[in-house]
Amino acid sequence: MAVILAISCASEDSACAYTDRGMLLLDRGEYESAILDFTEAIRLNPNNTEAFLWRSNAHNSRGDFDLAIADLTQLIRIDPNDATAFNSRGVRHARRDDFELAIADFTQAIRLDPNFAIAFMNRGYAHSRRGDYDLTIADNTEAIRLDPTRAGAFIDRSYAHHRRGDFDLAIADLTQAIRLDPNNAGAFDNRGWAHFNREEFDLAIADFTEMIRLDPNNAGAFDNRGWAHFNREEFDLAIADFTEMIRLDPNNADGFVNRGLMHLNRWDYDLAVADFEAALRIDPNHSNARRFLESARQRMGR
Repeated sequence: MAVILAISCASEDSACAYTDRGMLLLDRGEYESAILDFTEAIRLNPNNTEAFLWRSNAHNSRGDFDLAIADLTQLIRIDPNDATAFNSRGVRHARRDDFELAIADFTQAIRLDPNFAIAFMNRGYAHSRRGDYDLTIADNTEAIRLDPTRAGAFIDRSYAHHRRGDFDLAIADLTQAIRLDPNNAGAFDNRGWAHFNREEFDLAIADFTEMIRLDPNNAGAFDNRGWAHFNREEFDLAIADFTEMIRLDPNNADGFVNRGLMHLNRWDYDLAVADFEAALRIDPNHSNARRFLESARQRMGR
């Protein structure tokens, strides 16, 4: 198929042929080979904006964000009215934690295309990373107005509400996100934490349980549910969850510390000591493990 595409395209434009083959290689995850083809396409046609765009994507997939940004900058030089190029470059800046540059690019994308919902979402994310939650809410609200089916905008706006302590608004947004995308494990996780912060532990457990159903290998989901059980003084259930957390992530000292605390609350000091010691074998500098180990030993009279 790749050969047919290249030959048919080459009859009209060799640069087009290299671009098309590069796209096929990119789709197959052969990034270095794709970059070579896009580079040859650009050599043959220095104004080939499509080749710059796809080479940028290939660099991005390799984690070479500087090269990805350079290609998009060149694309923008050729076509300064390409809103998608500004949005894409903003995403690359954000991945390098250059949020001011990212915001500038998303703003330019919006200026060129005021109905660009994803650009509003992306700018909202950048504002969120800078702690500007009012601006995060404003941008995601506009994204929702432009595209009310975009679950991600509700999730991002909910995060800003959560950070401001507006848990009711966060829950409302996450509930809408779940309605739009009922298989989004992260939305259940976030809503679970909003319920947790409202001390609605039954609802938190229900959401964390749904997250586990959707993502059964997520150690963090068992960690979260374990703490919700702890707050209901359901120590056996908490221990079961932290045990599963340890099984899924055996090199995470926190799992052992958490389970040790549950044993400590049940006066099972030998088991608590064993868990705190296990945590310190993983992370000898874990301050909580050392502090709780000393507490458990004192209670045992050692």
